[in-house]
Amino acid sequence: VNEKPSSSSGRKYLIFLTFLFFCATAVFLSLFLVYFFKYEDREMEVNKAVDSLKPESEICNTIDCVKSASLVAESMNPEADPCTDFAEFACGNFYKTATFNEGETRTHPFTILQEKNNKIIKDIVSADPIPGDWAYINNVKHLYKSCMDEEKIEEIGVEPYLKTSYAQEWPTLIGQIWTGESQFVLNDVITRYFGVFIEPIVSFSFGLDPMNSSRYAISLDNPGMSMSRTYFIRPRNDSVLMAYERYLRDTAIYLGAKPDVAAKDAADVLDLEIKLSKITPPAEERRDFFKMYNPTTLAALGTNYSYIDIPQGLRASFAIANLTLDDDQEIIVSFPSYYSQLEGVINSTDKRTLQNIFGFKYALSKVGGLTEKLRQISFDFLMVYTGKTERAPRWKTCLSQATSAFTLGVSKEFVRRHFSESSKAYMNVMIDNLMAAFKELLEEATWMGNETKAKAYQKLAAIGRKIGYPDYGFSDEEIEEEYKSLIMTPDNLYKNKDTLFWNRMIKLLKRTTKPVDKTEWTRATFEVNAFYSGAKNEIVFPASIMLPPFLSEKFPDSMNYGAIGVVIGHEITHGFDDKGSQYDKDGKLRMWWQPEDRARFREKCKCIIDQYGNFTDELAGMKLNGINTQGENVADNGGLKESYRAYKKMSMGKEDAKLLPGLNLTHDQLFFLAFAQLWCHKSTKARAIVGVSSDTHSPGNFRLMGCLQNSPDFAKAYKCPVGSPMNPEQKCSVW
Repeated sequence: VNEKPSSSSGRKYLIFLTFLFFCATAVFLSLFLVYFFKYEDREMEVNKAVDSLKPESEICNTIDCVKSASLVAESMNPEADPCTDFAEFACGNFYKTATFNEGETRTHPFTILQEKNNKIIKDIVSADPIPGDWAYINNVKHLYKSCMDEEKIEEIGVEPYLKTSYAQEWPTLIGQIWTGESQFVLNDVITRYFGVFIEPIVSFSFGLDPMNSSRYAISLDNPGMSMSRTYFIRPRNDSVLMAYERYLRDTAIYLGAKPDVAAKDAADVLDLEIKLSKITPPAEERRDFFKMYNPTTLAALGTNYSYIDIPQGLRASFAIANLTLDDDQEIIVSFPSYYSQLEGVINSTDKRTLQNIFGFKYALSKVGGLTEKLRQISFDFLMVYTGKTERAPRWKTCLSQATSAFTLGVSKEFVRRHFSESSKAYMNVMIDNLMAAFKELLEEATWMGNETKAKAYQKLAAIGRKIGYPDYGFSDEEIEEEYKSLIMTPDNLYKNKDTLFWNRMIKLLKRTTKPVDKTEWTRATFEVNAFYSGAKNEIVFPASIMLPPFLSEKFPDSMNYGAIGVVIGHEITHGFDDKGSQYDKDGKLRMWWQPEDRARFREKCKCIIDQYGNFTDELAGMKLNGINTQGENVADNGGLKESYRAYKKMSMGKEDAKLLPGLNLTHDQLFFLAFAQLWCHKSTKARAIVGVSSDTHSPGNFRLMGCLQNSPDFAKAYKCPVGSPMNPEQKCSVW
């Protein structure tokens, strides 16, 4: 017979169950904080966290929510005041505990995810070739294997290079007495080296025609430099310049030059590069595409710069692909001022040094980093230039060579194994929402006149999108056709690199004669990045960036919109930053702005320029370049505003999402935290200097701080008082 318990015993039983429930909850939270947050190096006040939590019904305790909370918490310093230093609040533990991947000089979420992707790709390309498999798959495996076979590389050595006529005519290798000086003709040297695409003095490139993006154009530009121009204009005894000089010298000595000859010639070549840097326009001048659009003809090029036969060199290059150039072939000169001043540099330089700069550049292109000794010579330079403390493992070098050669093929294999179609659908919806948000910002831009605004609407509506992977040309059969002329051998890296070089150059040359294929992908699906092309007016999101911590269908919407949502908004805004806004809806370089609207736009950009230009990177010991970083900063600020707006709109009418456990953050706060943690960043001092000197992106901590200081939505979410460091009275806003 069952006896009914007394009311007293029932109350005791209820109290006992309640006690057990709270004990279990306390144990769960303790285990959660210890196991998932991994705060071994600092103490967390569990009671404080528990006391501040919302009622249990408002907390999500699923495995997905716990993992999401863990991902956020492991970078944070919750003891920091978010209204004083949000970078420390969001990334404090990251700054303290993050380490560099082997051979790297910086780390942030992009590089961390790229490292994971690289290991996935390594498993693909390092596997043994399978008889009967697609040829492109087996060829990329052969290339990787030839690069990993260090014993064979050492056996072959640099002998193939030394047998070339280019090595045999290099004065540094010949010695102090160079008999070729009497026969030296600069035009002939330029033409000869144009034929192998070595362009240390005069340089040409191919790209979309700024005035007609349905065709390709040939551009004449100043040559790319071995380092940022800012290094070459430093004092001559600067440590980085001296390290670069040693790099040139030691490479030549390894190839057989006498030490005293190599030292003198390397110093002279560096002096020539310094002279060239002084006539090279700074990066800030490369932001006005109208100034860089100076069309002329091949014949006029020869007339305008008669001291040097550029047409002869260009014709020699195109002849490699059995192509001819007529006198009326259009050539776009990016900086006529460079070529106007180049004659003086040439006339003030001896013939030996002019021949040597070609010799050094060709040698580095063929054997740089090839053998163990050459890799060490290169590393010695990078230790000074970027602060490297260890060489990258061999597999990373080989992976880079394999993936750059067979980008489309490796992209296919990556997607085949590691991409969810549902992510693509989710991204499409997010892009629609972000586009709608930017349209609202245009509507609210009272500073912009109706005529300009109408064209801005048209451009926004015309933005194309590429998500995940190519929709065309991505079948195994099509990829096989793309690479049919590439046959790799597993035991001769030098030969493979030579084959790849010529195949790539001939394809590039032939492409200039064809109409532009706007469906073509030029990016790897495994590259952790996103892109906007002004000439195509399109945004591109490779498959690899559609992974945690940027995107996950298991994240709450606040995290996805704070992370990948801001990235999407960033790329959309690039179409309307100082550079992208120079292109119209069809990707044509055209001033579609009314003059008064353009003036007001520039004034708004100037606020951003001044704000970021006043930030000082303590590690680099330098102020940021507000002009050179303005495009990225405008895109960051616009992307944040658009994504928050899109997030709030898509959340309307929905049941309030449960909060993540242990964080004590609303979803509005979580949105801004997810954004900030994209830019948790750590680097060596030397790498920080390189970044501030030449990168168009601001350092990570300033990317997050600058945007959040400009955001009233952030200040409201975190209740930051006006005048606090993260909520200054003066704010900048372009969009």
